[in-house]
Amino acid sequence: MNKIISFLRKKDLYLCIARYVLGGEMMGYGLMKIVGLQTKIIIPFSAWQHTLEETTGPHLTWAFLGYSWWLPIVLGLFEFVPATLLLFRRTSFLGALLLFPMTLGVLLINYSQNLWRMTKRLTLILFILNIIILIFERRKLKLIVDIAIERTAKLKGLWIEMAINAVIIIAFVLHAFFPMHPFYDIHEKNALTGNWLTRHPNEWNLVSEKINDSALPHRTVKAYFGPNGFYSEINDSTNNGEDFIHYSIHEKDHLLEFDFHRYLDYHKEAQLTYYYLTGSYKYDITGDTLLKLQKISIDSNDKGHTLTFKRRLMNMGVTK
Repeated sequence: MNKIISFLRKKDLYLCIARYVLGGEMMGYGLMKIVGLQTKIIIPFSAWQHTLEETTGPHLTWAFLGYSWWLPIVLGLFEFVPATLLLFRRTSFLGALLLFPMTLGVLLINYSQNLWRMTKRLTLILFILNIIILIFERRKLKLIVDIAIERTAKLKGLWIEMAINAVIIIAFVLHAFFPMHPFYDIHEKNALTGNWLTRHPNEWNLVSEKINDSALPHRTVKAYFGPNGFYSEINDSTNNGEDFIHYSIHEKDHLLEFDFHRYLDYHKEAQLTYYYLTGSYKYDITGDTLLKLQKISIDSNDKGHTLTFKRRLMNMGVTK
């Protein structure tokens, strides 16, 4: 009986169990990625027709990881090889060390994308096992940390280095809240954009169109006014959802203008001709729901051209 108790008290027993459970599970997941049984196919196939707004976390994860044919193979190798090293006592610490960022990454993805309950629980268990192995091998881990930070080395000018780095870090932090580049201004919004920073941008759908008192046939036009002057559009001719042109809004004068040539460095000029909204408009927003655009033009064919859009609040993913 004493021998059994003594045996159960040995840390090597529990380290061995943790190594083989974690190694076996991660080898299986790695091989599934390498041979293409995981992330490459989204089921049901009807999910392929969902818009990004309608896509669930699991489908979005599978679509992202399976978009490239080689990425799952690389990820599988980064799981399979360290998992194999875990099975051997001489290389188990190296395997646990290499596997840590993988188990942490999988854990964060599964919980942030709200994957299936059992999947989240399993990845949490595997991550805990990885932590347990590193705790058992904490002496080796401490040696690596000491070498990495050169704990025993005497460095000259350390305070100067810390002061310079503090200034650099503060500058980057301030840049995030007070950006100098307009592409990254998180505070930029107007009456048309919606609350895009919390994933609730506006979609403006054309509901009526007329010239003077004559109603025009219905056409599909969905207008998206992004921050920093990014305008994209979906219409009967094409889907410009991955493209954009520049717009400017003057809220005081209720003036809206579209500029085709602002972003020619980013897009082919031929693609820009598919936008339905062009030129300058007087705009008016009624009840935070209806957007009325009045064309400003010297062309007699465009005089009296009025478009009415209805706002739809978009929603993407899990919000705060």
